[in-house]
Amino acid sequence: MEGALDLCDQVTNSRALSMRVFPLAISVFFFILISNLLGLIPIGGLGILEKSKSGMSFIPFLRSGTADVNTTITLAIMAVIGANLFGIFSIGLWKTFTNMLI
Repeated sequence: MEGALDLCDQVTNSRALSMRVFPLAISVFFFILISNLLGLIPIGGLGILEKSKSGMSFIPFLRSGTADVNTTITLAIMAVIGANLFGIFSIGLWKTFTNMLI
């Protein structure tokens, strides 16, 4: 954790700001890590075959959370909004938007 916090310090140049941002950043990191590791469990190959109008479809018992497009889109939206809010909180509203225009 100390190494990850030091890496966060290199980005923010401030320990106080890192202490505010770090819990959210490390939570997202561990969520993605654990979701992807769950996809490696061999039980994901077990499932049921279900009959549908278009034929047979396989429904796995367990799959990675990041295999679903809704999770990926939500994480992407959260990252974009979070990056903009981080910029606003760290350097201010005016500087954030004027830097976007340049």
